[in-house]
Amino acid sequence: MFRGLSELESRFLVVECGVDWLTCTARPGMRARSLAAAAQHWLDERGQEGYEIKVWNWNGYRGNVVDGLSIGTRDDGTIVRLSGSMSLRHWMSAMTMADNVSRLDIQTTILDREAESDLARNGWLKLNEMPRILSGQLRGSLLVSTPTGSTLSIGSRSSSRYLRLYDKTAESDGEYPERCWRYEVEYKGPRARQVSGQLFTSRDTTAQVFGAVRAVFGDCGINVPGQAPSLGWHDAGYRHVTDDERRLRWVATCIRPVIRRLVEAYDAETVAAVLGFVVVTHVNDAMDISLDPLADDMEDGTM
Repeated sequence: MFRGLSELESRFLVVECGVDWLTCTARPGMRARSLAAAAQHWLDERGQEGYEIKVWNWNGYRGNVVDGLSIGTRDDGTIVRLSGSMSLRHWMSAMTMADNVSRLDIQTTILDREAESDLARNGWLKLNEMPRILSGQLRGSLLVSTPTGSTLSIGSRSSSRYLRLYDKTAESDGEYPERCWRYEVEYKGPRARQVSGQLFTSRDTTAQVFGAVRAVFGDCGINVPGQAPSLGWHDAGYRHVTDDERRLRWVATCIRPVIRRLVEAYDAETVAAVLGFVVVTHVNDAMDISLDPLADDMEDGTM
């Protein structure tokens, strides 16, 4: 047991805590231009990190989307949506330029060192002891599926506040270690504006997020375990897989066996030429592989 911690606190470790989603807008003018310029810079950085940038159209907005970030414009202004690590990194900067916040998600992710129980199932049992659930004033549901694991939902997705407790390890396809659980609160409309404003002016945003998540789930009879992060706390910094890394995994899994069979049937130089690569073999048997600049022209029939 860690010195100074109770048995329950030493079993559970807070690995992430903060703003997990922000949707904000700015009316036409200097603030909208500043927000769009900042978001474009974040978008370009994300692309350089190996994430694919795509065209994005939503609700009349036109722009671009990349992992964790959407930016769009229409006649009445600019919208920026941040999620995951991009939200943790940039939500405060976005708020300084925004006129409105229409959605805010806050979360605390807990690592269960002993991995003994399903915290979503445990929460479901606790929830069903609450008078508001028994009387029908509050709705809850437990979804157990493979491979996304257990998810406890409390409230309505269309309401101004919606709660989820779920297996983050399963939901993230193993990017988080066994056994991580996420406690998440989603705010919309005026409630999102109010909570985001309180967090923005807070001296210790992380501690306030943890306290808010714990209080909201506590009102439903569900305890958020672990010790509150201290001032200056930093999350575990789990790195998410980029689009390029996923592509490399796919190539290694699906393409490499095919290439190996073709090389056995023909030879490496022939296969490389078909793929548009140039293979140069040196006297010492070392090989250099580079893209053939004429390959695309040959494929298009222009040569």
